[in-house]
Amino acid sequence: MASQGGRSAHEQLYCQGGPGSLLHTVQMENIFTDSKTFVDMKLNYEPEVVLGNWDKFRARHDGNLCRESVSEFVSEHFSVETELEQWTPDDWVQDPQFAVESSQASKLCYKLNQLWKQLGRKVNKSVLENQDKFSLIFIPNPVVVPGGRFREIYYWDSYWIIKGLLACGMKDTARGMVENLLYLVERKGYVPNGGRIYYTRSQPPLLSSMVEAYHEASGDDLWATSKVGLLEKEWTYWEKVHSVRVKGRRMFRYNCEEGTPRPESYREDFLLAENLEQKDKEELWKELRTGAESGWDYSSRWFAQEGEGLGDTKIKSVVPVDLNAFLAKSAGIIAKLHYLGENEDEANRWEKKKAELVDTMEALMWCEEEGAWLDLDLDTGFQRNSFSASNLVPLWAGAVAEGKKEAKGEKCVEYLMRMVGDTEGGMPTTMVKSGQQWDYPNVWPPLEHMVIMGLYKAGGEKAKEQARKMARLRVDQCWNILERKGHMFEKYNCEDGSLAGGGGEYEVQLGFGWTNGMLLDIITTMDCF
Repeated sequence: MASQGGRSAHEQLYCQGGPGSLLHTVQMENIFTDSKTFVDMKLNYEPEVVLGNWDKFRARHDGNLCRESVSEFVSEHFSVETELEQWTPDDWVQDPQFAVESSQASKLCYKLNQLWKQLGRKVNKSVLENQDKFSLIFIPNPVVVPGGRFREIYYWDSYWIIKGLLACGMKDTARGMVENLLYLVERKGYVPNGGRIYYTRSQPPLLSSMVEAYHEASGDDLWATSKVGLLEKEWTYWEKVHSVRVKGRRMFRYNCEEGTPRPESYREDFLLAENLEQKDKEELWKELRTGAESGWDYSSRWFAQEGEGLGDTKIKSVVPVDLNAFLAKSAGIIAKLHYLGENEDEANRWEKKKAELVDTMEALMWCEEEGAWLDLDLDTGFQRNSFSASNLVPLWAGAVAEGKKEAKGEKCVEYLMRMVGDTEGGMPTTMVKSGQQWDYPNVWPPLEHMVIMGLYKAGGEKAKEQARKMARLRVDQCWNILERKGHMFEKYNCEDGSLAGGGGEYEVQLGFGWTNGMLLDIITTMDCF
């Protein structure tokens, strides 16, 4: 069967919805509780055969399909297969010899080290041999996955997982994970959100930071400098697809132009837009895909007006502080690698890219009155003055003008105390109670990690003490919850330190890769454990 609309039969099955399509029918019949379940299943036959059988099936039923008959079609043509096998990392050791004085923190490190064995996966050989029968993208090296419904590799999660692996001395596993993402850049030109063909968007660009983390731990200059071309390729992708001019300056936003429901959340997206005109449906679906690209899916941070619902997501009109900080950091890392490779002209060129972006953030995002960076609104041209944990990310990213880091760190502490104060369960993502998972009262470990480490390294004593306080609180609470419930979670609750987080599109997930990683990193690098 010929491709339709430029898409192969394989892509049509997993990625292309619309009335009459197999994807649309299965998801809208609600065959599975979680929309992701269907698009993660393996084909039992070649894609062209399944598409052909679907057309015959619809014709035979004259378009009048019932849930039971559709379920039978799925059972015949798809199966749940262990495409990712359990894997114990070859460089895992029982006792990594953590240099940690605190007894509780040390015990937590050893327990977290045990979890890497539970989260280790390698791609089954059958995926490489039969790629057209899987939505899973083949990657060459084994991985440590986030956990729960997130069964495959995910882009920005991998940064904190890698930091945790390095804290446990697992350099080979960490390098393999970085090389998987570099492999995807080589193949696709960017790192997809996750390791499935239906993820046609990216996620927060932290690949350069992963290369830097491995390089700092291993000292392997030859390896690091050999990757600079792929890091440039990814940065150029963001420049081409996500850059925007703001007051004559280049900045970056998240931006997806595919106006269809996300396959992994198809039913939810379709129903959310059900009462809109077709043009408005497509615009909303673009916004939802873009929201997922940000990693913050979803948050009042992206609403056109604070307090409105998910249907009012307007992230494409937002220039985010954290995204611009990530890309400034990446440009700086690329410059360092060029210096290391004795390519001074290229090093200067990339250093200039970083400096220009940092200057732009200083001019347009820094708010002296608030003492923080603020997102920009492309529609109004003004800063969006509401608290978000991301407002402090430039400290972590080093996206701060030379000589101003310490002063800004001290102001950021004042901002944090004024906006949030001392919460029992940690730093909330925002102060808005929207019911979305990237909002109050949820506490996200990767955000806490960036804020903690940013304050810790800012240079001021007030900032450093605040970082220690936040780090000790996170360690104490995670230890207590782990002891009581036997699990690590992807998010926590700022109002009650004994609870996991909630809200959003799915139940809270166990595991959990980035929580484990951030804890291992702060415990083994900070002076308060």
